[in-house]
Parts: sequence; C-alpha cells; structure tokens
Amino acid sequence: MKSTLALLAIVFVLLAILEILNAFYAAFVRGTAEDMSEDDGEISLVRLPFELLRRGVAVLSWVGQMVSLIGHELAHAAMQLVFLGRPRVVLCKNGGYAASTPWIEAPPAQLAHGVGFVAGGGLMSLGPILVMGAIVYGLFAWLTPLDGRSILNGADALAAHLSARGVWHAAVGYVKVLGHTSWWRVLAVVVVMLVLAPCMTPSSLDYYSARYHLPGYAIGVTGAVWAFSQPRAVGTGLIVVCAVVTVASLFALEKFKPVLLVGAAAAACGALLVAQKLRLLGDDPTTAVKRLLAVVALGLVLAAMLYVAFVIYFVLTAVLALRFGALGKMLACVPDELYEVFVSFDTCTDCNIHFRKTCDGCGRTVEEIAQARRREHEEAVTMAPAVMPVVEDEPDFGLS
Repeated sequence: MKSTLALLAIVFVLLAILEILNAFYAAFVRGTAEDMSEDDGEISLVRLPFELLRRGVAVLSWVGQMVSLIGHELAHAAMQLVFLGRPRVVLCKNGGYAASTPWIEAPPAQLAHGVGFVAGGGLMSLGPILVMGAIVYGLFAWLTPLDGRSILNGADALAAHLSARGVWHAAVGYVKVLGHTSWWRVLAVVVVMLVLAPCMTPSSLDYYSARYHLPGYAIGVTGAVWAFSQPRAVGTGLIVVCAVVTVASLFALEKFKPVLLVGAAAAACGALLVAQKLRLLGDDPTTAVKRLLAVVALGLVLAAMLYVAFVIYFVLTAVLALRFGALGKMLACVPDELYEVFVSFDTCTDCNIHFRKTCDGCGRTVEEIAQARRREHEEAVTMAPAVMPVVEDEPDFGLS
C-alpha cells in the first residue's frame, strides 16, 4: 500500500514539474521569436552556424504550435469518444477546445454520456499527455533501443526503489540505452518532439476541470490495491458498490460538484477490480498496478528531460550566436507563461476566444457567459434535469 501511494505521489509531482518546464519552454520559444523579429539582419560568419541552429529549432517550434494544438484537442476528443461522448473540436483565435455531447437524445444515451464524464472526466482532461506519452514511447521503441522490455525494466527498478534517487537512476538507465542510438534516429526523435512539445501537456483549464477526478482516481487506485488482498467475495461486492456509487454521483452532481471526487474514486476502484476479475492484471494485480504507475512516471520523466534539453539548447545557441539580448527576452516571458499555468481561463464559445475575467470579443464576464449557458441548457433539456447537466456544465477542455 505504501509503495502504491508513493508512486501516485511521484506521478502527481512529475505532472506539476512537467507543467512548469513546459512554461519555461514556451517562454524561451516566445523570447527567441521576439528576438528574431528584432534582428537587424547582419550576421557574421562566426555567428552564422549557431544562428542557423537557433532559427531552425525556432521554426520547428513555431510549426509545432499549430500541429500540437490540433493533436492536443484531438487527444481530448479521443478520450471523450472512449467514454461514450460525441466529441467536437473547435479551433479558437487563441487556442482550441473539445466539447462532447450524447450521441442521440434518447435518455439511455444521455445517461451513458453523463456516467462517462463522472468516470472519465479526469482522463479526458489528461488526454494530451496520455496520448502524446503513448506517441513518445512508440517513437522511442521504433527509433531507439528503448524497447518495451527496457521500459518495463526501468519501471520495475523504480517500483523497487521509490525515491528521488530511484527516479534518477531509472532515467539515467534510459539515457544509457538511448546512448547507443545512431545520430539520425536521435535527430528524428528531436524533430518530432519539437513539433509535439508546445501543447503536449494539459492546460490550466484541463487541470481545473479535473480537480475532483484526479484525487478521486488516487483514492480509487488505493482502494483497489487494498481490495486485491481481500477475499474474492469482498472484491465482487465492491464492484457492485462502485457501480452504484458512480451512477448515483451523476444524479447528485448538479447540486454538489465535489461529489465528482467520490464518483471518480468509485469508477477507478471498480474498473481495476473488474480488470482483476478478468485476469487482465495477471496473477499479481498489485504489482501490475505499481508497474503501470511506474511506466507513467518514467514517461513523464522522459518528457521532462526533453523539455530541459530544449531549454538548454535555446540558451546555448543564443549565447554561441552572441545574442545575449535574447536571454533577457526569454526570461522576461517566463512570468507570463507561469501565470498561464497557475491561473485557469474560460472560453466564450460564441466568439471562439479563450479569456480570463472578460471576453475580448463580446465583453461578457465569466458569470454572464455561465448564466447564458445555463439558460440555453435549461431550454434544451428533454429529460430529468439531474441526468443532463454533467458535461454541459464544463464543456471545454482548453489549450495552455
């Protein structure tokens, strides 16, 4: 039990670190772009190679802004589809969002859509990092010696030594494996990652939307690990209880939003117990869960290492190109990007604009837009109100 809790804590800490590193990466890309726009065009032969390297990566990052934005929203949509929603992706003037609705107006479909949100809202919010993480692992497995066996070996090593040192040793092990990769394969990985990096992590709104789901999932995983060691009858009974609680949470959601924590915990616990019953977790489900958490943790470590490498790259190329003013511009952008991480935003779906406090298009406040949404929702309800409001209350999964 303690090791499971430690792994969950490691995953949450790594998610936070990854968001901060993403903010620094975005700030350095933005600062580099601003410096390039002010360049006087006179580049000496000594500076030229380093300037070309700097500009080449900046151009790839600029292309990645749109490519990864589309990937970010499609990842949200994919997770919404998994949890029985009918996804719709909208590209805004300053980002994008994905919203889901029931497939049909029939009450069973609306109920399934609502239960899907209670059970999977957190995974919908984390869709970008989950999908992009799978792409990263697939890319490494295809182009480098870091195959599935190496990944699992690193995960087992981390699960056996749960500490910052354990995370470091597992990461170093991955780097040693990658050290045997040919240069062109490394270059291919870097190019793909530069295209994906800008929007690989969830936004502040995504985390705000998942504020009840994520701790709920942690509680559910812990409960399932406890149940694995109990008699089979306890697990079977707990599955029934979890199913009832998940559905009941939906009907209490409109009046008490924090009930999502209970629903998410029940859904996570029930899903793992069903997987145990189906023997999808093998003969030792506790070890399987810990291995899964360790794989997620090391995937986050890999992503963090790439962000650090990109940030160092921008700094070194700016220094070698003698563009010391670029360093000031990059650092000046950091506070704004960190603000984006820690302060959530809203979306005006009429103007297709992300905003904070007041929409730049129509001038309405968050409260006025929320009231308009509620009025529209009340007019559209064709069944018992308790079943409908779940996803409509927070439909947007936005972009950082």
